[in-house]
Amino acid sequence: MFSIIFNHEINYWFRKPPFYLYLIIFFAAAILISAISVGIFSDAAGSVDSVLYANSPLKISLMYGTFTNLLFFLFPLIIGVSINRDTKNEMHTLLYSLPIRKLSYLSAKFISAFLVVNVIMLSVGLGLIIGFRLPGDSEALVHDFNVISYLHVYLVYLIPNVL
Repeated sequence: MFSIIFNHEINYWFRKPPFYLYLIIFFAAAILISAISVGIFSDAAGSVDSVLYANSPLKISLMYGTFTNLLFFLFPLIIGVSINRDTKNEMHTLLYSLPIRKLSYLSAKFISAFLVVNVIMLSVGLGLIIGFRLPGDSEALVHDFNVISYLHVYLVYLIPNVL
């Protein structure tokens, strides 16, 4: 029963425009913030005297952390809709009459919402990567691309914080 509820929730979110709206907004904001930090829009945006590169692991962690704080405002929209939708449509009476375990039902709802939030956070990482590589960046502020920096921040810091 877990897989049926989980697949239904994932299909629900991937069919709804708000999911793609959130994805586009966070993706575009990540591109914009990373592009600003490497001086694409202004020569005075970044300092060449800085010890850290704009795409250093510390700066990536700080930028990703900022977006995670903004994502906390989406949690009620994503997770709350998943639970409230059944009550609003009066589906809960049917669900209570079926032999569904409470743990299976709630864990499927929670894990699907958690996956949706993590997909949005992955779009932030992709936006940061693209924003640091846009033409016109200050090469003195950008270090070589290192996927480990992004994965480390995502796996060690973001997933536990989102959880």
